[in-house]
Amino acid sequence: MADETALCAEFLYGKLNVSAITTALGAARIHDTDVPQKPISGPDTRFPCVVFQQQSSVDSYGVGAVRIFTRPLWTVKVIVDDDSYKNASAIFKLVDAALQGQSGTVTNGSVYACYREDTNIRYSEPKPAGGYFKHVGGTYRLEARATTTP
Repeated sequence: MADETALCAEFLYGKLNVSAITTALGAARIHDTDVPQKPISGPDTRFPCVVFQQQSSVDSYGVGAVRIFTRPLWTVKVIVDDDSYKNASAIFKLVDAALQGQSGTVTNGSVYACYREDTNIRYSEPKPAGGYFKHVGGTYRLEARATTTP
C-alpha cells in the first residue's frame, strides 16, 4: 500500500521549513501532529510553532478501481504563547504564502497541488498556570500520488 500521508507530511515540512518562517518562529519549530512536551527544567522554548496534521483523505479513482491520486485535507496552524492573536496571525501569513499554490516532488511521490480550503482556525486555549495559547491557521487540500509502494 502506498503511503501518501508520509509523502504529504514530507512536502509540508519542506515548504514550511524556510527562512522567513523559521526566523519568525525564532527556530525551526515545525511539527507533524504534536508539539513536543514541555522541558522538565529550564525555559519553555516550544513556542511560537507551526503544527500540521492530516484530518481526512479522499481517493480519486480511474476506470477499474485504479487509484490515480489521493486528496488529503491537512490542518496547518500557528500556536503562540500569548494573550493576543497578533503574532500568530503575522506568522500564519508567512505560512499561507509558503503553501498556497505549491507543488513538488518528494521521496516516493509527488504533490500536484496544495491550496487552502478554509481559514477559520482561530481559537484560544487556556494554560494550566494562567494565560493562553492562541491558535491561528487553515485547512489545506493536497493532491498527491505515491510513485512507489513499500
